[in-house]
Amino acid sequence: MFFKFRSKHVLGFAFLFVLFSITSCVKKEFDAVPKAELEEIAPDAATMTIAELKAIRGNAEDNTITPIPENTVIVGQVISSDKEGNIYKELYIQDSTSGITVRVDGSVLYTTFQLGQKIAIDCNDLVLGSYGQRVQIGMEGKYNGAPSAIQIPLPFMVKHTTFGKIYKVEPKVITIQEANSKLNEYAGMYVRIENVQVSKNDKGKNYAEEDKTTNRYFSSCKNGTDIVLRSSGYADFQSEILPDGLGNIEATLTRFRDTPQLIINSPADMKDFTGNTVELPECQAPDPEKPTIVKTLNETFDGKQYDQLKIEGWNNIVETGSKGWMYNAHESNSYANISVYTTSEARKSWLITPILDVAHATNKIVHFETRADHLDGATLKVYVSADFDGSKAPSEFLWREIPAKIGTSGKNDYGQWTASGDIDLSTFGNVVLAFVYEGEEHVKDGGYSIDNFVFNKDGDVTPPEPGDYYGPAEGKTGYELKTALHKIISSNTVDVGYKGLWEAYNTTDDKYGKKHIVWDIYSDIPDPNNPTVPDGKQPGEYEYVLGDDQNDGHTGPEGTNYNREHTMPQSWFNKQYPMRSDIFQVLPTDSKVNGMRGNNPYGEVENTTWTSVNGSKLGTDANGHTVFEPIDEYKGDVARIYFYMATRYEDQIGSWENNTENADLVLDGSNDKVFEDWELEILKQWAESDPVSQKERDRNEDVYKIQHNRNPFVDHPEYIQSIWGD
Repeated sequence: MFFKFRSKHVLGFAFLFVLFSITSCVKKEFDAVPKAELEEIAPDAATMTIAELKAIRGNAEDNTITPIPENTVIVGQVISSDKEGNIYKELYIQDSTSGITVRVDGSVLYTTFQLGQKIAIDCNDLVLGSYGQRVQIGMEGKYNGAPSAIQIPLPFMVKHTTFGKIYKVEPKVITIQEANSKLNEYAGMYVRIENVQVSKNDKGKNYAEEDKTTNRYFSSCKNGTDIVLRSSGYADFQSEILPDGLGNIEATLTRFRDTPQLIINSPADMKDFTGNTVELPECQAPDPEKPTIVKTLNETFDGKQYDQLKIEGWNNIVETGSKGWMYNAHESNSYANISVYTTSEARKSWLITPILDVAHATNKIVHFETRADHLDGATLKVYVSADFDGSKAPSEFLWREIPAKIGTSGKNDYGQWTASGDIDLSTFGNVVLAFVYEGEEHVKDGGYSIDNFVFNKDGDVTPPEPGDYYGPAEGKTGYELKTALHKIISSNTVDVGYKGLWEAYNTTDDKYGKKHIVWDIYSDIPDPNNPTVPDGKQPGEYEYVLGDDQNDGHTGPEGTNYNREHTMPQSWFNKQYPMRSDIFQVLPTDSKVNGMRGNNPYGEVENTTWTSVNGSKLGTDANGHTVFEPIDEYKGDVARIYFYMATRYEDQIGSWENNTENADLVLDGSNDKVFEDWELEILKQWAESDPVSQKERDRNEDVYKIQHNRNPFVDHPEYIQSIWGD
């Protein structure tokens, strides 16, 4: 929890006496460094950005901890103040990339960590945790018996902090819509949301109920998403009335699951409110996306719990209310979910599949599972449409309801998962299928979930003849060739989801072909006499059993378990799909080595700071950049994955450059060349010195059978020179 839990009624004379007694010693030990002594923090003091640090936490659940790599230092600006009691035993800091919460066991923190002050934090002996998906820095401990990032003792925190100069905090101007749609990007940062007005239900109310943390809602348009202003019932301004009329809010944007929340330092952060209620404009709904066509579909709705559902080719469209379908999970099973529980609103939302290629499907059947929860009037219906093209609202197209068994057993609790039965689409031709949910809290209550949507199960998907697959690229060179390859390998792909990677590895990274041992490029020690062949354990080598040794949220020393390594770090593309779950670029690797690599680029290490058991190295290159270098036997593998990423995501990779400092270091901001010169030369050199291995060829075939695309630089390594040659 992050608000002050103390009773105003026990302050009295006893509190004043104690405060008088200890004030002098507290100030001597913990007060901020006098301003005259404050100096600039060195530009290179940070070893990673806050965004890169948060990315290490990945998709970890609450009640788990994530170790922070040794010798990590972050630099940020203090954006919080507990002076007026709205923030309790927490410190919010941000850099240019993101913001994060630091849990500190101390009060009156504003006298030590001053608002606007630049600080550098030595993260040794600290860990990452989360509460409601809000990433936090703390010390390793337990809360209610579960692993937790607990509060850092104030003396320890001061000792591990370098205090810099104080600057004005400049908020980032965003909209309520962006606070929701880009929550992963903006969570933890100091923002300004303009032209908002308190909701009708909260007009004239206090900031918070006494002794109770309270949510109040502000809007910028009619029938759109509200933003939560969350205030402590122990704040000094608890009893003050919320301002009326249009105004601007400057606050730290935090989150509880997928709900953005604003935390102000004081009422002074409520800017320029006019005092007169106005009629808000209508909200503008986002345009639907043009649906893609798919030959098969096996969707398990794997995503970050409580995030709004976003799947390539699918449309998640809100017709009424503030939010649509989201990811949810129970006991490691992810699914799509929607409800009106605690929403105080009516909702109608469409979840629409890509175009199902019924005409060419060998199995024209679709089936799925649904489940109702606390159902009392809410409905879920299933429709198909042959003409929906995403050009306008779905209700403006022709839809036909189809018979499907829908779960209805959850009246007072969560119901049973119900199979839809086999739904034959052969008479419809190519169609999209839509799940349409309608509900309203206290009127038509309840929620619905969907899982395991399958179309054309076991349909024919065989590796194509190379000439057929790459035919559209024949005769092309340079960036024209790259664009042609992009269109080929981006067509009709299947996103297995983040959870689906574990299952894929049983085939794509099966070291000995016995569905037993993981082929991990960060732990494998090749036979020096035959390095390209799986060889059994070499001296000092450790191996992992597929499934049994998956990461369970705990990362220990090397050899503890394996997890999912994004060769191109997911912070570079804000954890968006399908990049996050692209089997080509996400490899099973040792969790410790993965953590040590962090989000650093691949490169040639000149000064080594850490070496793994198999010889992979972390250190600085000739230019002083922190880089990670795999062993020689896998350098070509990594290079060809990077060339694949530059091609597969040609239509968006040009926008990733500014997402993190390391992304900026590697990417040049273009969609064609993609890489900075130094990285491009290393990748080309690695691809040449470590030619395509049988491991890569086999993996290419196995990934194609699952994901329905190929890495062209494994099939045709000469394409690298043709596209990026001198």
